Amino acid sequence: LQDQLFEKDVPDLVAAMGYSIRTAVLKGRSNYLCLQRWLSLLRGDAFREEEATLLTKTLLWISQTSTGDRSELRLMPEEESAWLRVCSQAESCSPRTCPYHREGTCFVVRARRAAEASHIVIVNHALLISDVVASSRIIPDYDQLVVDEAHHLEEEATAQLSSSVGLRTFTQPLDALVGFAARQQIGSLHLALALLRGANVAERRLAQLMEQVDMANRGAIEAVRHVGDLFEAVRELLGARAARGELVPTCRLTPSARRESAWLVVEQTWAAARSALHTILRGIRPLIEDVEDAATAGHQEAAELLAELLRAVHELEEAMEATQAIVEKPSGDSVCWASELNGVVTLHLAPLDVAPHIRRWLLDPKTTVVFTSATLSTEGSFEYVRDRLGVDDAEELALGSPFDYRRAALLFVPTDLPEPTQPGYARPAAEAIADVAEAMGGRTLALFTSYAQLRTTRDMIRDRMERAEIVLMSQGIDGSRTRLLQRFKDTERALLLGTASFWEGVDVVGGALSALLIARLPFAVPTDPVFAARSEQFEDPFHQYTVPQAILRLKQGFGRLIRSKTDRGIVVILDRRIVTKTYGPAFLNSLPPCTLRVAPVATAGPAASDWVTMPITLDASTSPSTTPTVPGS
Repeated sequence: LQDQLFEKDVPDLVAAMGYSIRTAVLKGRSNYLCLQRWLSLLRGDAFREEEATLLTKTLLWISQTSTGDRSELRLMPEEESAWLRVCSQAESCSPRTCPYHREGTCFVVRARRAAEASHIVIVNHALLISDVVASSRIIPDYDQLVVDEAHHLEEEATAQLSSSVGLRTFTQPLDALVGFAARQQIGSLHLALALLRGANVAERRLAQLMEQVDMANRGAIEAVRHVGDLFEAVRELLGARAARGELVPTCRLTPSARRESAWLVVEQTWAAARSALHTILRGIRPLIEDVEDAATAGHQEAAELLAELLRAVHELEEAMEATQAIVEKPSGDSVCWASELNGVVTLHLAPLDVAPHIRRWLLDPKTTVVFTSATLSTEGSFEYVRDRLGVDDAEELALGSPFDYRRAALLFVPTDLPEPTQPGYARPAAEAIADVAEAMGGRTLALFTSYAQLRTTRDMIRDRMERAEIVLMSQGIDGSRTRLLQRFKDTERALLLGTASFWEGVDVVGGALSALLIARLPFAVPTDPVFAARSEQFEDPFHQYTVPQAILRLKQGFGRLIRSKTDRGIVVILDRRIVTKTYGPAFLNSLPPCTLRVAPVATAGPAASDWVTMPITLDASTSPSTTPTVPGS
């Protein structure tokens, strides 16, 4: 979206209005190459395969790039972890630790200077929020703010204010500092000692520093043991309290959970681990100060080492702060929980309400703030989004669509399918998807709310699609999202099964996408800890929170079909609750005004074929109806 705004939308608007302005794109630090960290890796003695591949790519690229932006590199998935070793980080990106920052050749510094010299700066939600949360000040000062796709702002603010800690959250920075014998790795502390020895530091001072490093080594082993005990105690708590049969065992850390005997062990082991970690951090402070003095004096290797030391210390301090907030000092405005996935136990914390933060960060300090999106209203009202974002005193403007949905889109709801939560739903729903795909000769996208149902549907219709010579593509199985979308656009007869990210951001204009099937209404999982905790804030959680949230999600999915004034197609919602439940009208009245047909599921295929081939008899000047219409049965 940033690239689209920068390369197309803003230039078109500027040209139409006759303005002469400068525009810049600004991304988070991790998107930019750090020259100091890249050179440090390049000077290494041995590389993992993915590091060697990344270095080869960057050696060819670095003399050509003016931005240092990773998006220019087209990294393979296995190279992502290697990129984390060379990307910019806040701890190492400062004049005191980096000569490239001081001389202005740092890619982050150059990007920020370009932004400072621009009238319009385009950032993503993650950077917008993280910049104020972390006070990193990558974004230049601004008074006017336009937030596109603003329905995502609550989710992004929640993510930026959330924390997750596991055993590796502690062992990785400790390993970076001291190195563990089993891995035969030299930690940054020992490298720092060697550097200071070569810098002619006094022997007495070196002896003191060596003693502190030895204490840090012993403390790290002790801390890891205590942290390991902590997460084993959390595992025991999960075994006692998590619901049986959960795909990801989860337990909210409510007052009753904290009265369990296993929780007392969690508190005791954390107290022991915290004490050991504090001892380590206090002990290595003099060593870090001496390395900083060497870096300030112009010692390049000291500057690189200082950055790694500060990064590891920062990671440890963040992990300790998050664990302390979860275990010992939970606040009333947050929700804490534990989970286990693939044997890995994790503690989590998230804010209960982000509206006060959004008001403090974005609304109160700015002259003008515009929240915009195609999906901000439910049943024509902005009340739900106002409440979630803390927007109490804004003006409202709801603009109609440029598309004539009554002529362009048929909304088909089967009457005889079991509800998605009832037995016997999966098979007829899968067959309905296959029926429509065959009737349309492919050109079909099916959206699911879970990977489990997607995989079940795929298994049920795979042979049938092969016989019909329709290429079946499935998210999470047949390639990345980007690759799947391109394949879908390029394939004449294709059925694409998607979930999660495919509910939005899919822009297939023209006949390549003529049928959209939605497996079920996208209600949130009621056991999700954040959702459950936030639901408890409402007098009527289902109608005040669950339904509006699902409506916005459904509107996003519905919007995948009609992408231009000439598009025409059918949306099939395989969930009869939209016409049988009392909350159904809230969903229907929130969708664009289209033609609605409620009929047996067996007629979905013929209805789809008839709709896209039916001549348009309405006059082009005919206005769309304001409510869905029901022609016949």
